[in-house]
Amino acid sequence: MRFRLLPFFFAACAADPMDLVGERARARDFAALTALAEGDDEAVRCKALGVVAWARGGDVVQAHLRAVGNERCGWKPRAESAFRLAEELTGDERRPAVAALAPLLTAQEPELRWNVARALGHLAHPDALPALLACAGDSNKFVAAWCVWSRCRIETPDDSCRKPNMNLTNGKPAP
Repeated sequence: MRFRLLPFFFAACAADPMDLVGERARARDFAALTALAEGDDEAVRCKALGVVAWARGGDVVQAHLRAVGNERCGWKPRAESAFRLAEELTGDERRPAVAALAPLLTAQEPELRWNVARALGHLAHPDALPALLACAGDSNKFVAAWCVWSRCRIETPDDSCRKPNMNLTNGKPAP
């Protein structure tokens, strides 16, 4: 009888995977968080991806590059990771980010497309120009407007490019 309770004891002592996400986040162990974000448990996967997406610093760039390609938790963590890359990278360090982000301009979700277009504008690397030129004709007016703005940011470095109007008070997008 005593041995029948042994499996329950060990199960109760096992670490909660969600606690593991918090521990790895506090330790800034982005390799472990990336592995958790690619795992099978949806709750753990999306929590880890969310932590990576909001983290800032040079030590998280590789995790952001992996996160933008992770389609299993929706568009928001991918868009956040795109913005973190735009904040962290300068010069030729931007090339891998442009290579990872440019294909997302054809993603299904328009929210991801316009956020990626905007992040590419902040990265302002000439390698993004062909993808931005192609997406300027996007069927979603917000996406097309951010693609045009991003192209302007790359071609006109004097910061004179006008950001698209995202106001929907009249029911129509006004790029």
